Amino acid sequence: MNRQIIFLAIIALLLLGGGYYLFSNFGASRSELDTSLSTPYTEEIAAKLAELKKVKEVSLNFAVFDDKLFQKLRSVGQTATSTMTRGRVNPFLPF
Repeated sequence: MNRQIIFLAIIALLLLGGGYYLFSNFGASRSELDTSLSTPYTEEIAAKLAELKKVKEVSLNFAVFDDKLFQKLRSVGQTATSTMTRGRVNPFLPF
């Protein structure tokens, strides 16, 4: 039983190693896979990708919270109230 498992493990390793060797040496090279296709949307896609890169580079500036004027702000503790009457309970009911 142990000999069969060892034999199968060796065969599996040989197959994996041979497959890796074949695909790494005889597979398509990266330059062949990187051929650029010319489509009507190529420039539009490139522009959108450039915009996406700009969005990724955005950083937040929290210096406004360190400002003296911001730190002097205090909560008034009350919410604004309205004296106006509210509308109907269900505004979608017909009149």
